[in-house]
Amino acid sequence: MAHLLHTLRRPTVQAVLWTLGILVAVTVPASTVPTGPPEMGLDKVVHLIMFAGFGLLWMRALAARPRSHALWVVGGTGLALAVGSELLQHAVLATRQGSLYDGVANVLGLVLSLAWAVGRPVQSNATTKPS
Repeated sequence: MAHLLHTLRRPTVQAVLWTLGILVAVTVPASTVPTGPPEMGLDKVVHLIMFAGFGLLWMRALAARPRSHALWVVGGTGLALAVGSELLQHAVLATRQGSLYDGVANVLGLVLSLAWAVGRPVQSNATTKPS
């Protein structure tokens, strides 16, 4: 159990699990997805949080790489996932319906997370032993 908990603390594992969670969330039948009042926009907030988490976790997982490289990888992959998930729902999944507004919320969450990451000091996942 301790090994599992140690593994779950790894930034890459957290980012992969978050990404898998997004894939599950965007492909489950719409009838199983809880909804709130449309006027509250809760759905868009959820989309924003999903992709902000994606960006933050992957930037943390790639912290040992040059920041510009991580931004390109996370930004490109995140954009493909943000737009691709809505296109998948629209064109392929009979139980889901893609939405331009969901796609905008996805991209906004990603952009906000990357903007936040740019403003942070560079940190590495590598641990150093004190001398």
